[in-house]
Amino acid sequence: MNEKKIIRKQLYKNMLFNFIAFAIIFSIFGGVTFNLIKSTMYNQVDRGLRSLEQFTENDKLKRLDNVNQKNNSSQINNVNQNNSTDQPGNSDHAAPPPNRDNRVDNPRIHTIIRDLDGKAVNFINIGSLASEKLNDLPADLNNIDIVHTIIVGGQYYYRTLTFRATINGTPRYVQVLINIDGEQAILNNYLKIIIIIISVLLILAISASYILSRVTMRPIISAWERQTRFVQDASHELRTPLSIIQNKLEMMLTTPGSKIVDKSESIALALSETRRLSKLTADLMTLAQYDSAKQMLNYEEFNLDKMISEISEPYAEIGIEQEKTFKLDLRLESKVNADKARIHQLLVILLDNALKYTESGNTITVSSYKGDGKNVIEVADTGIGISDAGLSHIFERFYREDKARSRENGGTGLGLSIAQWIVSAHKGSIKARHNEPQGIIFTVKLP
Repeated sequence: MNEKKIIRKQLYKNMLFNFIAFAIIFSIFGGVTFNLIKSTMYNQVDRGLRSLEQFTENDKLKRLDNVNQKNNSSQINNVNQNNSTDQPGNSDHAAPPPNRDNRVDNPRIHTIIRDLDGKAVNFINIGSLASEKLNDLPADLNNIDIVHTIIVGGQYYYRTLTFRATINGTPRYVQVLINIDGEQAILNNYLKIIIIIISVLLILAISASYILSRVTMRPIISAWERQTRFVQDASHELRTPLSIIQNKLEMMLTTPGSKIVDKSESIALALSETRRLSKLTADLMTLAQYDSAKQMLNYEEFNLDKMISEISEPYAEIGIEQEKTFKLDLRLESKVNADKARIHQLLVILLDNALKYTESGNTITVSSYKGDGKNVIEVADTGIGISDAGLSHIFERFYREDKARSRENGGTGLGLSIAQWIVSAHKGSIKARHNEPQGIIFTVKLP
């Protein structure tokens, strides 16, 4: 139960970290996108402000003022003509004030000329959107030559630039304003859209974070379970020979006057278990090196067929004694580049396994050949074989379908796990399949 709590806690912790990472990425993306669009929209306005500095020259300001006066005169004449036409004889009817909303093409630009104290001395309305509040706009002499945004009346947005200029020989401050209500409305809508999209993405990120955490934790959970099972199995395997040795030694202590010949059976059994314990310890050390990735391979070129023939010779002699047929079919005829000691260990494991699980009259066949561009080794026997369920677990540590029989044969349940590691370390593959009509075939493919 504690293990499940630890795993669940780590799962939620990983999920939180993933969600925070998603949130940071989405927030940065949204912020950068919004600022880029804002900068792009303001860039054209700011260039317009900078370009209006040309009107600071005296003659151009006069020309600008002449344009305003002409527009005003034209509008007044038009209004008077309309009044005289519509109401003839009504001389007391006053003409309306000039329409300042149609002076120049761009209705968004306004200019205020100030003295050195910041007081407005002349208001030039270049556009039609000028608010009366602009006339009372206080000077901002702390942001000279800096384009920035101001809000007038709590609702009108302007980009403004204030700079010094000499007008009619008098030093002045010129403040140019461009209304950006349209741009600001677009940015506000875009900001709302970004907030909605990021909110939806964050909700989806919760599910994605959970899924990613599950996927990330899957190999960790699997490794945890394998380690727990490995420790339990190793403890069990170590406890059995130690218990036997301890019992035999304690029995011999009960009769200290006995001769060795009288206790030879107990001594032989204790020695057998000691050898088994030694082999088990060596196998565990090999697998520990594999798990820690500290085991290095020493590659060299050698004749694989020759090695198979030399290793098989003593096993063939044992097979004859046990009335088993041992066959060799070696057709590689080429050298391989591999760790010679580890390949030797691999062959010993496979041949030893074949002898253990075959009976009198069975056949063991060792073959080598080229297949699919790789060096193939096959060890086949016609022994007791293995079930379909056992075939899928055959390379697991301490897995033995018949534990009692395996212990009688001196097996530790680690040999095939070591064989699989050796092949994997050489970037190869090892598979086991049924040998029809009976037995099992191990196929090793090495680069």
